[in-house]
Amino acid sequence: MGDAGFSFADLPEDLARLVIEAALEGGDATAWACAKLCKSVQAWVEPILYRNIFADDFTTITLLHRTILSHPSKELDFFLTNVKSLTLGLGRGSPFEAIVDILHACAPVERLDIDPSFDPLTPPSMPWQSRSLRLATQSAWNRLRPKELGISRDFFVGFPEKYHFRVAGPNANPIFTNVTHLTFGFSAYDRPALWCWDTLSQLSELTHLCFHSELICIGVKWLPLIACHFPRTLRVCAFHLAISTFEARVSRYQFAKVFKDIGEIEERIVVALDRPTLAAYMLTLDSAIPQGKLIWKYQNEEEMRKGSDDTFWRRAEGMVATMRKGKHGLPGQIGGGTL
Repeated sequence: MGDAGFSFADLPEDLARLVIEAALEGGDATAWACAKLCKSVQAWVEPILYRNIFADDFTTITLLHRTILSHPSKELDFFLTNVKSLTLGLGRGSPFEAIVDILHACAPVERLDIDPSFDPLTPPSMPWQSRSLRLATQSAWNRLRPKELGISRDFFVGFPEKYHFRVAGPNANPIFTNVTHLTFGFSAYDRPALWCWDTLSQLSELTHLCFHSELICIGVKWLPLIACHFPRTLRVCAFHLAISTFEARVSRYQFAKVFKDIGEIEERIVVALDRPTLAAYMLTLDSAIPQGKLIWKYQNEEEMRKGSDDTFWRRAEGMVATMRKGKHGLPGQIGGGTL
């Protein structure tokens, strides 16, 4: 060995790449630090860094938009080529034009999860005459063909001709064309009766479905009517109850009855909760929950940010398989995880 000691530059390129990629597992700070080592390392690292974009606040979305508009160190089609998963969370105040630009730049994205707060004319205060300013009318929106989609019905409010899942013909919604995994959100002021649920059966690639709602009544009242239109390809449907459901006015008896009623609708239906939500509300549900049919949507913040719902879908499929076999979890368990 020479007196100069070891230099990272002495490593063969393929081995150096492996070291850098291993370092990326250390978290966002480590990953971005690696990108600043030198131009060659930056070229290796950035496609990995941008593979899963999770932007859930105004600052992050603003920085992402700025980078998309001007990225001299990257190829022109960098975002089109490298972004596979895009999550746009609660970035309230982000300019409408910024969201359109981001969607345009990431059009081939395979997974899209987008919050309805970006649509500037979301109810209850909607100037109906300004339909051209809605995301559903933008060419960037209609270019999207994700396989995994998290979306709210709010994006379509004000467009009754689009209250359906048809991907071709007049007033089509091409965003559903390739969807295999769909999370569809309802809002507190929703009117599910207005949606053409019979068109759900036309999603011939759909295997996983999740309804997200803050209202217990959505699951009890509407799931029986929706279930009869499940496509034959569907493996599991989860009903995800959101945070405002768990308020003091919901008694333990009501809570348990909801799970019982929803669980009896169809064998492919399970109920999902967020573990962080329950922890925040300090609820002890073990004696209120019927055995089986209940899983965690997310067990922690890391699961929410990792750009994939694979763990959640596996829990849902596992619960359906268990129930089909006539087996039940032990009291106080949710999808194999103890409360």
